[in-house]
Amino acid sequence: MKTLPASITSIEDHGYTLDFGIHDVVGFLSFKDVKDWERSKGKLKVGMLVDTIVRKMEENGRMCTVSIGEDCAKSEVRIRTIHPTSQY
Repeated sequence: MKTLPASITSIEDHGYTLDFGIHDVVGFLSFKDVKDWERSKGKLKVGMLVDTIVRKMEENGRMCTVSIGEDCAKSEVRIRTIHPTSQY
């Protein structure tokens, strides 16, 4: 199974918004899909890096729904500082 690394950029009403580092592509990770993982490993936080599995890509190619498995979150938490105003 191949995974796609992503950074958690925000916490929304029903899940997390993710950044893959791919221009104009955003990910969404539902709270439902991480409930068991968070129970055993702890809450996910903004800035954490996670390995995701793409479950659904919207037709416009800009939004995808992802999940994570037991082995998908980085065992060593790495925080990436996000600067929304910085130029890439």
